[in-house]
Amino acid sequence: GAMRSTLKQLDLCFPAGKRAGLGVRWNEPDGGFFLTMRVPFLADNAALARSAERYGVIWTPMSYFYPQGGGHDSLRLSVSYLSEDDIVTGITRLASFIAAEAHH
Repeated sequence: GAMRSTLKQLDLCFPAGKRAGLGVRWNEPDGGFFLTMRVPFLADNAALARSAERYGVIWTPMSYFYPQGGGHDSLRLSVSYLSEDDIVTGITRLASFIAAEAHH
């Protein structure tokens, strides 16, 4: 399903060496529609705006789910309602966005 395709594409776009270099990690749910990704930058509304405007990718800051604070270096991806092509395009763009943010 969509989750398996997303995880496969993440593995392609973030091979082990690149993943380690960037400090990117994600969980691997067996199903469902969301996964959480740790990123090497502040995953806030400003970063979301850059991602949406420059890369056409939307995600949710995990800090939204920590009313007491936390989650500032993580984002949530929704994979529901995405076709295989959408997933490939979206994760490829997300990888470009993360690499660009990491080098600031």
